[in-house]
Amino acid sequence: MYGHRGFSDPAGNTDKLVWNARLSRHIAKVNLTVLIDGFDLLRQLSNRTFYMNSQGRFETYNNALPAYFMGHVIYKFNKQPKK
Repeated sequence: MYGHRGFSDPAGNTDKLVWNARLSRHIAKVNLTVLIDGFDLLRQLSNRTFYMNSQGRFETYNNALPAYFMGHVIYKFNKQPKK
């Protein structure tokens, strides 16, 4: 839950429910792990935010990805020493 509170203007007081997820699969034969991450699955976040100052309200645009998926591939290399 991302929340902003304490502003007199209702546009500044927001609650945004953010769902994240991670799926992983380990393949034991080749010591490989595959992961998929998802951030903000409900698309509640945005690039536009409102800020209040003493004169009034102004808005800011951020250069960010509000929702995304990311993939990971992990290879574990284990070499046993010779005896």
